[in-house]
Amino acid sequence: HDVRLTDFAWWDRHVHPDDRTRVASAMRTLLEGEGSAAAAEYRFARADGSYADVVDRAFVVRDAKGQAQRVIGAMHDVTAERRAERALRRSEKLRRLALSAARMSTWARSVNAAEGWWDEGGEVIFGLPAPSARSPAAGRAFLERMHPEDIALVAEALREALEHD
Repeated sequence: HDVRLTDFAWWDRHVHPDDRTRVASAMRTLLEGEGSAAAAEYRFARADGSYADVVDRAFVVRDAKGQAQRVIGAMHDVTAERRAERALRRSEKLRRLALSAARMSTWARSVNAAEGWWDEGGEVIFGLPAPSARSPAAGRAFLERMHPEDIALVAEALREALEHD
């Protein structure tokens, strides 16, 4: 099927109906404005009738008066990436639900205890400060909650784990 690049109606028909108004509005804003580039994410029809998630980048070439003369675009199919992101979010949600139901927490600590991290369960169950980025303060807070008699046992288990990694 031969499609003329000036046939915006063809392109518009291939944008998912739920995305069409938003995407067409963004294109009009780009063409009628002064900018030279825009990016949008939307669904675009494949030959088989299914829709691909795409990231579309459009660049406008303007004349000396600033009038749009040509649009150059690149469309990237990100369907697999978006599917993987959704699966990861579902998996993370289920992990958090399971940990919460079991009243458990996950944590990590660097070998030298300079940095530490824990999830929301650490705050709820153990009174650790709110979940944090890895930081020296988090590492110290984690060690401060450990019973003094257990520190040597944990250090030994960590040493053994590192030897067998």
